[in-house]
Amino acid sequence: MINPIKLVSFFFKKTVMNPFLVKGKRMDEYSTKAQYLLHRYKIDRKKKQLLKKYNNNVDVVDYTKPYVYFPLHAQPEPSTNPLGGHYEQQNLIADMLDKTLPDDWYLYIKEHKVQYDLQKSKLLPRKDDFYRQLKNNKRVKFLDINTSPFSIIDNCKVVATVSGDTGWEAVNRGKPVLLFGYAWYYGCEGIFDARNYDGCIKAIKTIQNGYTPNPNMIRLFAKAVQDVGMKAYIYETYGEAYNISETQTVEEIYNSIKNIINNNHRS
Repeated sequence: MINPIKLVSFFFKKTVMNPFLVKGKRMDEYSTKAQYLLHRYKIDRKKKQLLKKYNNNVDVVDYTKPYVYFPLHAQPEPSTNPLGGHYEQQNLIADMLDKTLPDDWYLYIKEHKVQYDLQKSKLLPRKDDFYRQLKNNKRVKFLDINTSPFSIIDNCKVVATVSGDTGWEAVNRGKPVLLFGYAWYYGCEGIFDARNYDGCIKAIKTIQNGYTPNPNMIRLFAKAVQDVGMKAYIYETYGEAYNISETQTVEEIYNSIKNIINNNHRS
């Protein structure tokens, strides 16, 4: 038989929980289990409502139309904040492309699967008017979340991203990229800085004229990154996947910082 006193204590005793926000206030070590579960319930319910709203606006993919592929970033994540600057507001990218794309080009947008993964408790729902703002742009077509990204990439004119892995995937599949933030592959062949109007329109005109990335230059860039990079990880899952230990990671980061300091002193 369940002890009612222990049951009440379990739900209302203040304990260390994952940090979360309630009305803008951080709640962590002073949170109760009941507070946390109620917060999670509200977040999950909101996610389901917004996913339904997105799915109700999904369009049929038409690969015969000229289009830009813009996969949304999951948020909050460093890929948009801080790496995106003001393009953390991803609707600004749609606005920029609306002003710079040829009249007959479309903007195909696909939501990030992880955004509505109920197991990803730190990912908050989009704002209520997020999809409405995007849909106000007549170029925008929403794609089913389960659509193969590689099919969309292979048939597009260009990929737009803040700093996502899709950019690297795209140039390696022969497609140019409009970059609206800072990514590790910035400076690679096929990556266009599109953070301002002039840069964006110049890139699109180049792409319109038939530009395609040179695969040999992309391979040289990858080799250069390998030569100057270090073998370390940020997330434990990456370390496990590539068989990199925590000790090795610490040593690599320490030596890299030490080399940067020494080189700066010499110069």
